[in-house]
Amino acid sequence: MELPNDKETENAVLGAVLLNGELIDEVLQILKPEDFYHTASQRIFQAMIDLSLEGVKIDLISVTDQLQKVGKLEAVGGPGKVARLTDSIPISANIVYYSQIIKGLSQRRKIYNLSAELKKQIFDPTHDSRELIEYAEQKIFEIAGQNIVSSYTTSDSVLTDAVKKVEQWHVERGKLSGIPSGFYQLDDITDGFQNAEFIVIGARPSVGKSSIVLNMTTNLILRKNLRVGFFSLEMPAIHLMIRMFSSEARVDSFKIKRGNMLDEDFKRIMDIVNKIYGTKLFINDTSNIRLLDLRSQARRMKSKEDIIILFIDYISLITPENRNIPRHEQIAEVSRSLKALAKELNIPVIAVSQLRREVEGRRPTIADLRESGSLEQDADVIILLHRENEEDNIIEVIIAKQRNGPRGMVKMKFIPEYTRFEKLASDYK
Repeated sequence: MELPNDKETENAVLGAVLLNGELIDEVLQILKPEDFYHTASQRIFQAMIDLSLEGVKIDLISVTDQLQKVGKLEAVGGPGKVARLTDSIPISANIVYYSQIIKGLSQRRKIYNLSAELKKQIFDPTHDSRELIEYAEQKIFEIAGQNIVSSYTTSDSVLTDAVKKVEQWHVERGKLSGIPSGFYQLDDITDGFQNAEFIVIGARPSVGKSSIVLNMTTNLILRKNLRVGFFSLEMPAIHLMIRMFSSEARVDSFKIKRGNMLDEDFKRIMDIVNKIYGTKLFINDTSNIRLLDLRSQARRMKSKEDIIILFIDYISLITPENRNIPRHEQIAEVSRSLKALAKELNIPVIAVSQLRREVEGRRPTIADLRESGSLEQDADVIILLHRENEEDNIIEVIIAKQRNGPRGMVKMKFIPEYTRFEKLASDYK
C-alpha cells in the first residue's frame, strides 16, 4: 500500500520555483526536503536550498548544475527530468496553498509511520505502557506543531498594535494583564500570573503553602469562573474539597471532621457547595505521580478542558523518570520539565516547593529552595512565605524573583483553622 502522496503537486511546486527562484522563500516557510514523498523531489528541493544558502539564483540551469556537482543528477532522472518539471501547470500565485497540501500529506505519513512504530513497541515487554503513551503524545504534538513559520512584520504594523495595547491599558487602567491570584496586594506586584511562566511557591511546613494555592484556586473558579487544573499529590481530592468548604464558609475544619458544627455552620457550607457545583476545577490526586504521567494528564486537561492555569502541590512528590541519579538531579529534571510544560501549554504552571530546614528562624531567600538550585534558575517567578511570629500568624509573602517585573513583599493573615489567607485588617478601606 502506497502512503499518501501527490506527485503532480510536488512537481508543480518544484517547477514553479524553477521558473521563479524567488518563490523558494515562501516554500521554505512551509516545507522541508523530507516533506516530499518522492526521493527525487527531496533531492531537487535540497539542491534549491543549497543554492539559496549560497546566494545563487535558482533556475533550471543552476539547479541542474548543483545536482551534477553533488552527484545526484542521474539519480533524479537526469537533466530531462528536471526540465520537465517546468511543464507543470503554473501555480506561482497559489504556491502557499499547494505547499500546504504537500505538508498535510507529509503529516499523514508521519502519523502512519508512528502508528507502525508503536505497533512494534506494544509487543515488546521491555517498554513500559506509560512511557509508550507519553512518547506517542509527544510525537503527535510534534507533528501537529509543524506549522507554517511566522513571517516577518513591519515596524509600522508593530507600532499600530503597540499603540492599541497602550490605549487598552489606558482605558482599562488597573486591569491585570495576567491571571489574578485573588489577592490584590500580590497581584499589584506580579500583574497576575502570565501565560507560559513557571511559578514556584516555597515555604516550610505548616506555613500555608498548600492553603494559599488552594485559596487562589477557589478565587479563580468562584469569582472569575475560570477553568483550573490542580494536581494534589499529598492530599486526596475529597480532603481538598472539604478544605475549600472550610475556607469559604469560615467553619473550623476540625469541627467539620468531628461533626461538631452548628446548624448555621452547616447551612453556610451547603451554600458554598451550591456555588462550587458546576465550576470548572479539574483535580488529579495521584500520589507520587510519575513526571511523564503528570505531563500527559496536564496535556489532556488543556486539550480537553481548556484549563487556563495549572497548580501542582507539590514538586518533591513528583516521581522523576530516572530514579538512579542523585536527588538534586532528579529535581532538576522535574523543574526543567515543568518549565517546558508551561511553555508548551502556554499557561501559568504554579508549583509548591518546600524550603530547607536551615531557614527556620529567619527570612528565606531563593537559595533556600530545597534539593536543587535548578528551581531558582528555571522559575520565572519565585514566591516565598515566611511567618515571623507563630502567635499572630502574619505571613510575609515575598516575591523573591520575577523575571519580568519587580520584587516585593506583602503581608497577609493566615487563619489555620479555616486554611484561609486574608488581607490584614489595616489593608481594608
